[in-house]
Amino acid sequence: MGSQVAKPVETMAVSNEITRLLSKGGEGFAGICRAVTDHMSVIAKNHDILWVNDVAKCYFGRDLVGKKCHAAYHGAYQPCSPCIVESAFADAGVHEHETVVVVANGNKLNFLCTASPVIFDEDGRPMAVIEISRDITRQKKMERERTLASESLQKKERLTRAMLEATTDAVVLLDPDGIIVESNLEYACRFNRTREDMIGCVIWDLFPGPIAEKRKANVDSVFETGRPTTMLDERDGMWNYTNLHPVFDSSEKVSHVAVFAHDITDLKRIGDKLEQSRERLRNLSDYIETARERERTRIAREIHDDLGQVLTAVKIDVAWIKKRLGLDAGAEKKALGIMDLVDNAIRSVQRITSELRPPLLNDIGLGAALEWQVNDFAKRMGIRAEFKKNCDDHGLGEKTSVTLFRICQESLTNIARHSRASGAWVRLSKKKGATVLEIRDNGIGMSHETMTRDDAFGLMGIRERALTAGGTAEIKSTSGKGTRVVVRIPCTVS
Repeated sequence: MGSQVAKPVETMAVSNEITRLLSKGGEGFAGICRAVTDHMSVIAKNHDILWVNDVAKCYFGRDLVGKKCHAAYHGAYQPCSPCIVESAFADAGVHEHETVVVVANGNKLNFLCTASPVIFDEDGRPMAVIEISRDITRQKKMERERTLASESLQKKERLTRAMLEATTDAVVLLDPDGIIVESNLEYACRFNRTREDMIGCVIWDLFPGPIAEKRKANVDSVFETGRPTTMLDERDGMWNYTNLHPVFDSSEKVSHVAVFAHDITDLKRIGDKLEQSRERLRNLSDYIETARERERTRIAREIHDDLGQVLTAVKIDVAWIKKRLGLDAGAEKKALGIMDLVDNAIRSVQRITSELRPPLLNDIGLGAALEWQVNDFAKRMGIRAEFKKNCDDHGLGEKTSVTLFRICQESLTNIARHSRASGAWVRLSKKKGATVLEIRDNGIGMSHETMTRDDAFGLMGIRERALTAGGTAEIKSTSGKGTRVVVRIPCTVS
């Protein structure tokens, strides 16, 4: 470590030489001893400690000189194996090792120990070795923490990789330039490539122009706004539902965008077939409803024409007979009774024919038919009911008129049967290019479970009628707060 001292000396002579070296003040060996923060000790060939610096005294106590180094530093009776002090004496070289030592305060500390000859005899053989020990406890702790962190990170990476490969979604991670920095095997397979081939590619180069532009616009939007988004697109017959999620760095800026592409081709085909099936069912339902309305019209006409005429004729004949009964009070009373029965029958015929097909619907329009329906409901059920119309109902097609009339009829029937309401309100209007029918009551309402039951055929019928007519039906109800039905049919349908 310093210049060689070539004098034949024994242990005492070595101690004197150390004293001489230290007496040089701020230069050389003494200056080094004061400057370093490592603990230093000079050790004789017999392992006696000849000198220690102040740092060593802080670690191991002041009474060190004269003790064996293995006893003072390791609490051992014999030198360590291997012993760097013995190795330094043996080959006059520099040796080092790491060790754990219990210091004066009882703490276990890690030291990196270096042994090197410092004083030589006249033949150049080492007479004393200096051992410099550096406290590396904090460094070792940091290394252990780094190792644990690295192992934890590797474990997380393995788990993440396993998750990426386990999902059936195609997953890719993009930087702001659209360069793929990570990809799972599924994504690579969709382009007939390996995962390694995908890394570093510009993703827009993998798609046809229009699709690339659409995807780039969505990815750029996520980088700019920091908000996730979704998109649906088709490529080569494959439909993908894609989720784009921002990945933030430590400064809360979007550093990457994670892309999750879910193949919904089979679901799309099933959905298309299901929608086609529903459309056919709606067409069938529309056909059945149209046929039913025609049949109702035919039956109403026949009842009105045939039965109505017969009852009118019966009434005329009974009146003729009554005039010829003379003074027979009993027979006259009986004739009056028969005439009352005939009148009731005529009224029943009128009511039945009106319910089957209100003549007002064809004669003067939907508004008048709804007003008659509401008034008849109030009269028969004893429930206060109001009808308001703030639009011109001329020009409504037969299909729209019949649909709205039947929905109102079904809604009023539901109010009478289930609502326990004291009032009902019906309004016909036009809003935003649609004919709107609103029916509400102040009854007990319905729970969500009741409204969605499989046997709620009345509510299902209202919705299906509206859909068949090209419109929508919104039914809202809260327990204890009544029910509201709003039907909207675009005017273009009419």
